[in-house]
Amino acid sequence: YRTPSFLVMALYRNHSRPVPLRVAADVPAVVDVTACASEDRSAATVFVVNPGKEPARVALDLSDFGPGFAVRGGEVVKDAQERGQVDIINSFADPARIVRVKIDKPSGNVVTIPALSIAAIDCGR
Repeated sequence: YRTPSFLVMALYRNHSRPVPLRVAADVPAVVDVTACASEDRSAATVFVVNPGKEPARVALDLSDFGPGFAVRGGEVVKDAQERGQVDIINSFADPARIVRVKIDKPSGNVVTIPALSIAAIDCGR
């Protein structure tokens, strides 16, 4: 089975881009947001950490990238059972309690991040 730390590191490895971006975020206080882009700014990834016990609604303003730039998908590392428990792990008894899955289909550029999770939101044309 894969450990939660492996899943998180794989999430960052698979979605990171070379150019860091400045982020101005209007999100719940507990949520942490970082972003990066490709060198030609044709793609970007927004990473969202939600350590809270409630889902967080994140509305992305991608207008600086020009028309047609929108959320295209992404992944989230989360509790497969979504039970809101902090101290959970993958184990031989439950090897897929923490999983890396595709994010739920966004509504426009609004994405809901599950409680106690980390998401990589992929954006582009």
